[in-house]
Formats: sequence, C-alpha cells, structure tokens
Amino acid sequence: MCLRDGRLTVPTALLIIATGGCFLAAGLLTYAVFSASFRILDDGRHLHSFGLIRYCKVSQLTESAVQCYSREMQKPGIEPAAKHLIIAQSELMVLVALVLAMHMGLLASVASLLAFCSKMCARLSRILMLMAGACTFLGAMLFVHVATSLNEANFGGKSSKVEARFGPAFAWCLLAGSAFLLSLLISLVSTLADDETDLLQIPLSRAGTISEFPRKISRRMNAIRRPSQAHVEHHRPEETTLLPQDV
Repeated sequence: MCLRDGRLTVPTALLIIATGGCFLAAGLLTYAVFSASFRILDDGRHLHSFGLIRYCKVSQLTESAVQCYSREMQKPGIEPAAKHLIIAQSELMVLVALVLAMHMGLLASVASLLAFCSKMCARLSRILMLMAGACTFLGAMLFVHVATSLNEANFGGKSSKVEARFGPAFAWCLLAGSAFLLSLLISLVSTLADDETDLLQIPLSRAGTISEFPRKISRRMNAIRRPSQAHVEHHRPEETTLLPQDV
C-alpha cells in the first residue's frame, strides 16, 4: 500500500480515492456550517432570525439596518426572550456536532495521506471517517429537530408567525455524511484488495507496444528492399576498366 517502491497498485489507488472523498466531504460540511439557513419569527414588532451563527432582529416599524448579535453578547434590551434562547441553544448543539464532524473529517483526510506509509495512520483515518459520518448525521437529525420545535413552539399571541427556512444546509449535511461513509467503505475495500499489479506500468507497456509498430514496419520495409537491391546488383553489367598499357 506504500508508494515508496514507486508503484501504483490497486489498494493504493483506492486509498487515494478515499482520501479525496474525505477532503470533499470535509469541504461540503464546512460550507454547510457557514451557510446554514435562518429561521424567522414575526412577533408583530420585530423579525427574529435564528441562525446557527448569529441572532438577528429586524425592526418592522422603521427602516433601520439589521441588528445581529452573537451568542456571547449580552446587553440590556437586545437579548432575545427565554424561549428564543432555548431554540438558540438547541441550534448551538447542532453547530457543535457539525463542527466536530468537520474537524474529524479534516483529521481523517490528513491521516489518510499519512496512511500511504503507516498502517497505524490508515486505521486511525478509518476511525475518524466513521466518527465524522456519525457526527454529521447526528447534526442533521438535530437540525430537523430544531426546525420542528420552532414550528411547534408558542411564542405568545395568535398573530405570531413562524417560518422555517432550511436552504441547502441540510442537503449538504446529508451529502457530506454519505461521502464520509463512502470513503470509509472504499478505504476498507483497499485493505482487502491484494492485486499488486502496477497500474502505471500497464499504459506504459501499451505505449511501448504501440511505439514498436513503426519500427517493425521500418524493419520489414528494409528487409523487402535488401533482396531487390541485391537482385539489381546481380544483373548490373560489369564495367571494364582500361589499363594504361591497353590505351
């Protein structure tokens, strides 16, 4: 499975594919975390937006700019209500699960690169891929639970309008989790494959065979020309050379 002998075998090729899939899954998960959709609540006075990163409040009475606050910022008059904070804390759990999965995916990708020269790193990369996939699906399930809780919550007043906006973040989570598990499966298959055929040698040998055709044709043409030249020289009339005393 190592590349130190300069050969690209089937297990090595499968491990390269698994590493690329793991990097792709980590990138998709990173995009899902930072592009997570917002959920909007209209309580008649403000539009409260709950996202995985920030809490935003937009005034409907004035055309003021959007006010966004981080989770840690606590100032009098701008912190959301208690029920709003419960939803914010639930979304924070989603964020923690997805960030853990993202870091495990990046570590699994690095371990997969080191797996070319270390069996211990190969085992570690498979464990990290499994944990990354599990945390990704856990974050996706929490994602659904938070949106369902928001739709079923009572924010006081019949005029309260709740709208859940998922966007592509949920789909990216599912796609990233599937990519992690697929990379894990390919990595496991690479341990079962025992074909030591050098994949780089096959096209090189074919290229060498193709390059031999012009040489064979040239040798065949030379072989055809030589008998014809010998036949011409055999029937060529002999030239007589005159000696000085014959003149």
